[in-house]
Amino acid sequence: MIYLIFGQNSFFAHRKLKQILTERQKFFEKNFPILRLNGRNLQLATIEERIKNNTLFGQTVVILIEEIWQNQKFKKEFLERGRSFASSKFLLIFFETQDLNKKDPFFGFIKKIGQIYEFPEPNLDQIKQFIKETLAQRKFQIQPAAQQLLIEFTQKDLWDLNTQLQKLMAYKSKERVIKKEDVLLLVKPKIDTNIFKTIDALAEKNKKQAMALLYNHLEKGESPLYILSMIKYQFKNLLIVKEQETSYKFPDGKLKDIHPFVLRKARHQSKRFTLEQLKKFYHKIFKIDLAIKQGKIAPEEGLELLVLDL
Repeated sequence: MIYLIFGQNSFFAHRKLKQILTERQKFFEKNFPILRLNGRNLQLATIEERIKNNTLFGQTVVILIEEIWQNQKFKKEFLERGRSFASSKFLLIFFETQDLNKKDPFFGFIKKIGQIYEFPEPNLDQIKQFIKETLAQRKFQIQPAAQQLLIEFTQKDLWDLNTQLQKLMAYKSKERVIKKEDVLLLVKPKIDTNIFKTIDALAEKNKKQAMALLYNHLEKGESPLYILSMIKYQFKNLLIVKEQETSYKFPDGKLKDIHPFVLRKARHQSKRFTLEQLKKFYHKIFKIDLAIKQGKIAPEEGLELLVLDL
């Protein structure tokens, strides 16, 4: 049997991998061998030889291959000789933590002879459902404000979100209700420190540096929507701090909604803006975010507009 598991949602992808292996384990009295290989420089002959040797000794194994997608030679050879793997007693799993080109002949070949599972970056509804299901397993609840804050702090990272949920449940084991103050106490916001440098560049109207920092985020594989959400989140905090400082519109209670680490950064950075500048810039972020969600502009274009309109 052949599987292809892929997508940016590595948490769900690994969970599916574990499920497949668990199902396979039911047919054996003892743990079966798993051969894990990196596919970047892998040759198909290496796998064929491993299978031949294991067959001679009557063993049944799982072959897990990661990072095969850029190995064009392997993929070409697999198109020619890979069909035999579909009827083999060996379990062959290709695992990629990225989006893949579905028009690639290799993708189409796997689709014909095996099974494919795709796990794209989770949307907001999927994240909320994940929180609900994780808490329900241990009969926990979370207040809406606490859930919103937790999502903002973990920024679509389900590995981090799961860790924080386990931590919060351990802390609230008696009450079994997670509140906003619990999140503020135990969860550190997942904010790349480079985002503060980006905001400094925006404050100085340094288009060249701001653009370079944004491209740096993109080159690291961060999605444009994720970058925009981090900038929006921090500018919202800057606005809250600035309004509290200038008009006392928000008493200390409002500032308690901001994590101490982020609050310190916001107090420092707010000095670089006037209140009107922050309102204008936050409104600009809101308009760009809306235009992206309505499909009027591409996410990358939205980030560029944010800088070019300085």
